[in-house]
Amino acid sequence: MSKEKENIVREGASDNISAAVIGRYCLGKASKRDFKKVKRWLAADAGNEEILLQTGRIIIAAEHIKWRRKWDAEAAYRETVSKIRNKTRIVVIKRVLAAAACIAILLGGLVTGKMMMKSKEIPVNYVTITTNAGMRTTLLLPDSTEVTLNSSSKLIYPVIFAGDERRVVLEGEGYFDVFRDPERPFRVEAEGRAFEVEALGTTFNLQSYKNDLQLRTTLLSGSVRLHFTMPSGEKKRLTLTPSEKAIYDIATGDVVVNRVNALNETSWTYGRLIFNNTPMSEVLNRLSHYYNVAFEVKDSEIDGYSFTGTLIDRQLEQVLDYMAISSKIRSQVIKADKDDSFGIFKTKVILSLGKKR
Repeated sequence: MSKEKENIVREGASDNISAAVIGRYCLGKASKRDFKKVKRWLAADAGNEEILLQTGRIIIAAEHIKWRRKWDAEAAYRETVSKIRNKTRIVVIKRVLAAAACIAILLGGLVTGKMMMKSKEIPVNYVTITTNAGMRTTLLLPDSTEVTLNSSSKLIYPVIFAGDERRVVLEGEGYFDVFRDPERPFRVEAEGRAFEVEALGTTFNLQSYKNDLQLRTTLLSGSVRLHFTMPSGEKKRLTLTPSEKAIYDIATGDVVVNRVNALNETSWTYGRLIFNNTPMSEVLNRLSHYYNVAFEVKDSEIDGYSFTGTLIDRQLEQVLDYMAISSKIRSQVIKADKDDSFGIFKTKVILSLGKKR
């Protein structure tokens, strides 16, 4: 930021504000006091919005560069760990199974009860992991597969993978780093939907929220085979290659496959949302699940918009501010009047074009 602009920030009309406060606001680290200062400063002078936007772009760009460097390092680390896993498969599995058995005993209240494996007609205990609204969690399955669950998601898996397949059930969104086992494919079943993903040693993302009209699968590495049923009852299969994203329409059975930036699609696992000329419908879908809100679009023109930006641990109100500045999209937030910790009652955001809210 130039010295002249910094002075403007510091002398912000009716309420003095420092560049440090602006920086914390843009990074989503503002305190309640900082947040109030920024809101008063923006209200004092319409020109301050442009200063905020320019400052935010600089800070976001710098943070994005730092994140990409960190991502590269983490990717190299994960590749090394994967190689070690393959060499010590038997030892690792024995240790994980032993740990899983202990967990099953200690956390008996979390076990869902007796269910039947599809591959073998034997009873087996299943565990259900649920993430609250606005929270994300990472867990290790009994076969060493690593799963990251997004907000308001649920994963059901067995205490021990028995038989000739490894099957789990997902409702919500999950990122899967599947442990390779050619003799036992890994299958993710979308709960309540005639849709599943089959993989071996693979990393992929699956989004299957209960009320969504579409299911989305993005492949990062390896390959996956999608199994789905058409409305007519016809069963179909489709194989994806890395950096492909399949969108399955539940009502029609249509599947659209696009080439995408897979890192952007899964950036939510690191507390970021990255958009690059992304259609507004996709932006709102990702925001709705990340922040556990429901969007209502009043002006159809908004559907034709696209959005570019990197959101790093930002509050929803900040995101709406950016949209208002860059696209003149105004918003009205209607808070949920009941507990929404399990994603049942959601805050509603009404979007329109017109005067600032």
